[in-house]
Parts: sequence; structure tokens; C-alpha cells
Amino acid sequence: KEDIKILAFFEMGKCLFNLKKYNETIQHFSSFLSKYPRNPEIASALYYLGYSYQMINEKQKAIDCYKKVLTISKPDDPIYRKIDKALKEIE
Repeated sequence: KEDIKILAFFEMGKCLFNLKKYNETIQHFSSFLSKYPRNPEIASALYYLGYSYQMINEKQKAIDCYKKVLTISKPDDPIYRKIDKALKEIE
């Protein structure tokens, strides 16, 4: 039951992101990361957080989030390639 609650919380953040509500996405995923620091979706949450920062021109915060993803994921993970591409665009 707790797993479903956590998944729903994560999916709510994705909905905010898809609605381009970037400030709300930042608040939501920041909360997610502090509540569930060991969740398997951490890399994805950091990606959404970083991309949202990028969209509101907080480039250094975006870069910091992206670099965290690179430290916790493997080069063959799809998220790693997505982050690598995002970093090249932002730098």
C-alpha cells in the first residue's frame, strides 16, 4: 500500500511537469527526493527536477541535478543518455 502511495506521488510530479508547471514540479520533486531518498525513481525525479530548473533559466541548479543523475546511473541506462544530451544542450 505504501508503494502505491509513493508511486502516485511520483506520478503527480510527472503530471505537473507535463503541464509545464515547472515551479510546482520543482517543489513536488524536491519534496519527493527528501521524503524518499532511496526510491528507485530517484534518477528520474532528478531529471524532471533538472529539466524544470532549465526551463525557468536556473541553469546551475539544472546542471547540479543532471550531474547527480550521472553519478547514480550507469552509462547504458536510458536516463544516463538523456541526461548526457541535456547537459550538452545546456553547457
